[in-house]
Amino acid sequence: MAGRHGAGLANLVFAAPSCRVLEVFQPTYVLASTYKIATCLGQSYGYLVEGRVQGTLAATDNQSDIVVDPERFAKLVTMMLPNARA
Repeated sequence: MAGRHGAGLANLVFAAPSCRVLEVFQPTYVLASTYKIATCLGQSYGYLVEGRVQGTLAATDNQSDIVVDPERFAKLVTMMLPNARA
């Protein structure tokens, strides 16, 4: 399961312990709530903090668009997969 920090990741509470969770943050808004839930459920957790934020809202909110580097994202997803090779 992969997504931006927020309510969209709430369904991880229904996922099996084998679920892998990848959360994307903007650098000015990083919280540990999803990490805490995932680890309590025995799920693997990873995160990606991206620095390029687009939008008209303040950089400290959780409403601005985040531009994700596709290569970094793909590398992290690959690392989180079972039997991944570094």
